[in-house]
Amino acid sequence: MRIPVLVEPDYRNSLWARQTLEGIAREAARKKYELVLLDAAQEEQIDWDGLFDRERRLVMLMGTSMSWVPAAQARLGALGISCVLISVNPSQGAPAEGTVSMNHAEATRTLLKYLQDCGRGKTAFFALNPNSAADLTKQETFAAWSRCFPAASEPNVFWNRGSLTECYTDFAPHIRRFDSVICANDIAAAALLKQLKKDGVAVPEDLYLLSYGDSSLARAVHPAITSASLNHDELGRRAVSLYAFLARQEPTASVAVQVHCRVAVRESTENRPLRHAGEGLSTPLREAVDFYGDSETLRLMALETLLDRCDPTDRQLFFGLLQGEKPEVLQQKLFLSSSALRHREKNLMLWAGCAAREEWQTFRAFCRTLPLTDE
Repeated sequence: MRIPVLVEPDYRNSLWARQTLEGIAREAARKKYELVLLDAAQEEQIDWDGLFDRERRLVMLMGTSMSWVPAAQARLGALGISCVLISVNPSQGAPAEGTVSMNHAEATRTLLKYLQDCGRGKTAFFALNPNSAADLTKQETFAAWSRCFPAASEPNVFWNRGSLTECYTDFAPHIRRFDSVICANDIAAAALLKQLKKDGVAVPEDLYLLSYGDSSLARAVHPAITSASLNHDELGRRAVSLYAFLARQEPTASVAVQVHCRVAVRESTENRPLRHAGEGLSTPLREAVDFYGDSETLRLMALETLLDRCDPTDRQLFFGLLQGEKPEVLQQKLFLSSSALRHREKNLMLWAGCAAREEWQTFRAFCRTLPLTDE
């Protein structure tokens, strides 16, 4: 089997991309697959027909940019080529055959729960990249958590728009509002640690510092940084397995795989131990909303069930009853005996969840308020 891999040019030289490609190469070699690394800068010159020969037109597409990845998907799609996305989830407008990504939402929840257990609930998010799918996932998870555990009404996310120095300039006036900060990655965390030391902010005494990556850099600085591990080697190996599976299937469904993250606790959070997942979690992350407790929702669901079970005669009977037609008129119109009409109406009541005539009348009155059409 031949596995073509197309990597976002700006992402290709990053540590994370190299680790993922190494994982892909090792797994492909172990399974005796042929790995073909494509040059995205020379994409127009690729002989796609010769590349695939008789195999499925399927490519591994690796990147993190929400501008480059969908555009590359669109170009490949125009050539009849499907994608297995690595490191990024598909956009709504560009679905993928398969995806392999880090579970950044899980990692973010774990870091936030850890800080809560440590009594550090006033948390800032530093150096998120607005063009990174992973960072947007972190931000969305953080926003959901903040709604349940609000720390401050002022902004608590500080974006990196191409300059860590400028990002720190935005963050610096607000530092004293926080007791903890999560950085988008270990590189941003190391840069922040340098600036904090320069400005006399002590880590971990004044500010707990956490990040993502669990890289050598996170271990090398002082204090060493508590970091969520992102196992890109595992990401690459999983990508090969998923590609091999999809290459043998008909394109009737998409498959998503997420690699779990783990947290390495270090000096930047005073080496305080991490509880097991779920331990002591007394407050849910998401707001408790009982969608099915709303009376209007329940009636609409009952109507949906009723309409789904109706045959054409049941449907005509139901709409006739809504319009106030008399039973004898409906008998003639639908060629039903009185007993057959009563039987069908009882079925309608049953499907609507009405146990008595009064409930049935109330339900029909509700249905008359809706813009229903018998077509």
